[in-house]
Amino acid sequence: MFGLLARLIPVLFLAAILGSFMAADKLWLHWYTPDTGSSSLALERTVQVNASEQTQQQPTLALGPQTGDVQTPTPGPSPQSRDAFTALWVAGQQATYQVRYETSSDSGEKGDSYAIFNLPPLARVDTVPQGSNGPSSQIVVNGQGTTIACSSDATGRRCAPISPFNGPLPLTAGPIIFPAASTFATFDVTETEGRIIAGAPARCFELVSTQDARGTELDYCFSSAGVPLYSRGPSGIVETSQVTSDVSPAAFFISTS
Repeated sequence: MFGLLARLIPVLFLAAILGSFMAADKLWLHWYTPDTGSSSLALERTVQVNASEQTQQQPTLALGPQTGDVQTPTPGPSPQSRDAFTALWVAGQQATYQVRYETSSDSGEKGDSYAIFNLPPLARVDTVPQGSNGPSSQIVVNGQGTTIACSSDATGRRCAPISPFNGPLPLTAGPIIFPAASTFATFDVTETEGRIIAGAPARCFELVSTQDARGTELDYCFSSAGVPLYSRGPSGIVETSQVTSDVSPAAFFISTS
């Protein structure tokens, strides 16, 4: 019970942030994404949110080819586009969803697949190697608030508790890497043409660094609930192939024995 309460504290804190986000003129959000290995993006971001231009996002997933929900954006970077990107990024952390991602390089070379289950505060990330039918690794935050990591190879399967991550599991262990929120304000954000991805209407954004001489460009698409559906950046392309809002609590039960 006390473990579950401990895992709920970040959720209650995020809810408090969103409440003040709608009441105040501006709020600086500070989320830091730890290095997750070869797929991490070494960037820092600061988010400046103009609350007067936000609309509340409900953490429910819009599914189906509802082309009328794909918005036609205003061309060019703008504070409104940055605020919309930020609101979807925040809302997605509390959305309930199950997603399968496919990864590839810019040249089209296939990479690992990922399955993510999110039912806050429960979360799970499976990594499925190219050509395999089952996951080689799983990371789960279970109902007791314990983070468990499992790995499988030719010698068998091993699971053990590990130290909790410093942020929501889909952000810190999933394939879509967001720069830390502390530098959102250092990017020009443009909302681009919406898309239909795996049957879900998506809002898409282009981020261009204003402090990087190379002008680093990042692309992201979200469902109406803020679920990340697509990304493209220096580490490659990640795109959703399946998405649903139907997640069973049983998905987060993994025995360590």
